Amino acid sequence: MSTSSKLTFHRAYFRAKDDTMIYIPLSKPGEADSGDYEWVPIRQCLWSGPTCLRRHFCLQTVYTSCHRLLTGIAGLCDASMRELVREVLSFAASDPVDYMRAIFAELDKFLEKDKTYTLHLEPIAKRAIWPISNTEDLDKVDRLISVSGDMDWYIADTELHRESFAGIVPLLSFPNDGIQRIERIINSLDLEQRRLSRCATSTPRVVGRPQFSQVHTQSLKAKAEFLTR
Repeated sequence: MSTSSKLTFHRAYFRAKDDTMIYIPLSKPGEADSGDYEWVPIRQCLWSGPTCLRRHFCLQTVYTSCHRLLTGIAGLCDASMRELVREVLSFAASDPVDYMRAIFAELDKFLEKDKTYTLHLEPIAKRAIWPISNTEDLDKVDRLISVSGDMDWYIADTELHRESFAGIVPLLSFPNDGIQRIERIINSLDLEQRRLSRCATSTPRVVGRPQFSQVHTQSLKAKAEFLTR
């Protein structure tokens, strides 16, 4: 083993208080080494996974040459639906909404692969994990709520519904294209009834003083003799 490999080995694998820790440099790949780092419990580490993860650390880009050490000996695996569910369960209202949207989208990809993965959604079914906005700005999360929470909330699944109801009723903090990326989750957790396209109805009303069409009025007058027969 070369000197550089030994250094990588010792940095990657360190035991303290009976808990294996992994050395994580905080500089991103390709950036100059800032010298900043942190030690992370190995239970929070994966070999590879989506870049949106915040509670787990993927080591493939950090320790590319240590694949056998970290997967074969340390037992790291690729991100699965289990890790994504853990990320969802750790959501906080202060988390960036783009992060929460990305995690939900990654979960939906697993459901696309295999519908039986819906069983893994049970832990989140009744938890307060849905970002809700009470204002016109859907990027501002006011609270996290569960499916059976103490407040009615809705999914603005069309741009028209978003423009019409934002700031009036609590809405899921997802834009229309974001909702399309989690369609399978919505179906699996029986959230269809929260779609505004399904539960909202329109009632036409006249606002102001009505103005009658002169063209149609003249046409009816011309036909009046025949209509009264």
